[in-house]
Amino acid sequence: LVACQAPNFGESRASVVVALLCLLLNVGTMLGEVVSYTPWACEPGPVYESPPASRVFVGFTAFAYAFGGHGMYPEEVREMKTPSEWPRVMHWTYGICCSMYVLCGYLGYYAYGTAARANLNANFPPNSLNTVSILVQLVVTYYCIYVTSLVMLLHVEEHAFGIDPRTSCGQTTARAAGVRFVFRTAFVGLQVLLCWLLVSFPGDLLLSLQSLSGAVGMTALTYILPFCIHWILAPEKVQTRRMKAWYIINIIVGLVIMIGGTIAGLQDMLEVFFGDRDEDELSCHLEFMYAPQSPCDACYVSGLPEHFYELPRELRNETCPAYFDADLRLRRR
Repeated sequence: LVACQAPNFGESRASVVVALLCLLLNVGTMLGEVVSYTPWACEPGPVYESPPASRVFVGFTAFAYAFGGHGMYPEEVREMKTPSEWPRVMHWTYGICCSMYVLCGYLGYYAYGTAARANLNANFPPNSLNTVSILVQLVVTYYCIYVTSLVMLLHVEEHAFGIDPRTSCGQTTARAAGVRFVFRTAFVGLQVLLCWLLVSFPGDLLLSLQSLSGAVGMTALTYILPFCIHWILAPEKVQTRRMKAWYIINIIVGLVIMIGGTIAGLQDMLEVFFGDRDEDELSCHLEFMYAPQSPCDACYVSGLPEHFYELPRELRNETCPAYFDADLRLRRR
């Protein structure tokens, strides 16, 4: 709640350094876990299956979600000392982010195959490095909640409560500080309540939520609207057939991904919410099994030191399709 009280991006710039260090640590955690245990050398080892069409659309829209954040750009440009340097900011941002996405994506799939979880830490054993990574992410979470909500909060505070978004901490009045505290506390509280409701459902709900939000909003903002708006506002720059064809291709591909991802995401969500549940499942259980405790994991049978396993080797004979079996229920008790 304290972190969410910073009036704007400029007042919170010091926290960016902490968030960046935490992000680099998490990427380093993944590299360390993969290199240390080489899941591809485990038994039964990773499986690389061709995904169905619905999962392909879920993946595409999850990619769109990863490149979201365009709604924050206007506020960031407004607060820059030299707005003309924005293209340079974009080049550095996309260069760093895309490099991390490619590294983690390809390495993660090679290491864990189709059993890779959207929750990155669930792919690793419960060792000290993984525990540190989870604790660090608690810090990053506060920053992410603040950054992703700030533009909307500023808009509501300006138009509903009359608070100037350009006001710095030193210029904030008692009324503005009080209204901001109550409003932002209620906003974060609703987010926590929603998360609490969502984690009561089993399955990889994180990926389904990312896919659905990516299909509905991020795909339009990333692949459709920029081309449409630029074509409408600057038609003189879209004159050649080659340029028009490029714009049309991006718009069509974006629409296909948006429609297919929405359908696939909704199907996943409905399956999670209304699918069959095991009678022994807890009503509010966060589905989080460390590797190699999951039968779907590459190192479920062998590959890691014995103290990471909750079952002896002779009992580790379950298969990935039998996910909610007696073995899993035993671990939940």
